[in-house]
Amino acid sequence: MDTAPPFDNQAEQGVLGSILIDDTAFAKVVEMLSAESFYSIRHILIYAAMQTLFDEGRPTDLVMVSAELKRRAKLSAAGGDWYIFELGETVPFPRNVVYYAQIVQEKSELRQLAIMAGEVGAQAYDPASKSSDIINELASRVFDGRAPKKEYRALSSVVERAYELVESTKLDGVPANVIRTGFKCLDDELIGFMPKEYIVLGARPSMGKTALALRFSLNAAKNNIPVGFISIEMSETALGMRLLAMESGVSLRQMRRGWISREELEKIKETQKKLSTLPIYVDDTALQNSTTIRARARRLQVQHEVKLIIVDHLQKIQPMDDKETSLPAITTKNSAQLVMLAKELNVPIFVISQLSRELEKGRRNKRPQLSDLRESGSIEQDADVVLMIYRQAYYDIQDPKKRNEELDNTSEIFIAKNRNGPQRHVELLFMPETADFVPLEKDHETPPAHQGKIIGLNDDDDDDDDDDLFKGDDNDDDIPF
Repeated sequence: MDTAPPFDNQAEQGVLGSILIDDTAFAKVVEMLSAESFYSIRHILIYAAMQTLFDEGRPTDLVMVSAELKRRAKLSAAGGDWYIFELGETVPFPRNVVYYAQIVQEKSELRQLAIMAGEVGAQAYDPASKSSDIINELASRVFDGRAPKKEYRALSSVVERAYELVESTKLDGVPANVIRTGFKCLDDELIGFMPKEYIVLGARPSMGKTALALRFSLNAAKNNIPVGFISIEMSETALGMRLLAMESGVSLRQMRRGWISREELEKIKETQKKLSTLPIYVDDTALQNSTTIRARARRLQVQHEVKLIIVDHLQKIQPMDDKETSLPAITTKNSAQLVMLAKELNVPIFVISQLSRELEKGRRNKRPQLSDLRESGSIEQDADVVLMIYRQAYYDIQDPKKRNEELDNTSEIFIAKNRNGPQRHVELLFMPETADFVPLEKDHETPPAHQGKIIGLNDDDDDDDDDDLFKGDDNDDDIPF
């Protein structure tokens, strides 16, 4: 038995009738609807005529719509003058035009989904089809179709918003909607993470990338900022263990092995209760590509109104095309998708990235450089902010001559790129027992804005190689990643 496609004839008539008798109605729905949003052929023709009149700055009343349809030789197909007159006479409440349009839009999307489902069903029977390709195409079509339309803004509106931002910063000390890192030394340089920013945290393995990202998450959540943490690298249980260690102060290694006292177990229990109240939402789905990440990020924002999204990590994101095998090409595409996601959701997207292995080979100064991102595709160009971690203790512990020495866990956080400020590097203290970063001061009690040490790039106590810290290295262009 055939089923009629989803549509609401009364809602379609309500939209068209409202436009005919209210000269402000079309502007209210133009961003929501197109002629293809309607199901009835007559309504498609009438709305298309209205669109032309609106675009040309002419009225969309009964006389003008009828004349435009006559000019197109479509008046009879649209139902004639009597039908257009009837539309204007029977609309119940013109002021409700937006609500009518929402119904029309909803039915249109349902019809489109039905068409997509049919096409996907046909593809599924094709022996050459791959399920991953079909899923990716369907997800892309669904979310591209629902993407909000962006309107142009006059310069007057742009500068007015900019002034409001400056004014709020002057009054409050912090721009509106900015997410502070929780470390004063970083916030003094970055101000914080801005909406629509694409922030990259790069380092070699075991430097503390996930630890620092989790600390940023905790600091934001403690200020009632919902955070979405998309972890392709670690399981949600592993992340939970880390968070318990960071906040309880109990050794992560001992927790994993069960080597804890009754008092420590009670401390962990209390920490678990406190963490349970924080608005952090974890997604540890493996083998995600940029389309699924986009879908899950949108769902996080709809369900939990997240203001910051963290992705761990970039090189683990799967290619959209299974035939693509070049890591730089895959990373370039995925990075571009995340840039668009930040703008689409109007939130900062914070992404963890690996650095080139070449950093470990033959370079006396192993501090990371911005050029170490180059073999990771276009991250260097895409990012608004690039942070990099360097811990000398990581290398000292591997040096037989220094194994018996007390390790200095001071960590350098390089602001290697900052579109809205200078390049700097700051110092934090890494706590290996709990896999956490804290301020350098030893007498703190986790203040809301952690302190730290800011080091200028030209400080006298920097070693000789620091002068080239952020300069490109031509020899890195062909790094095997």
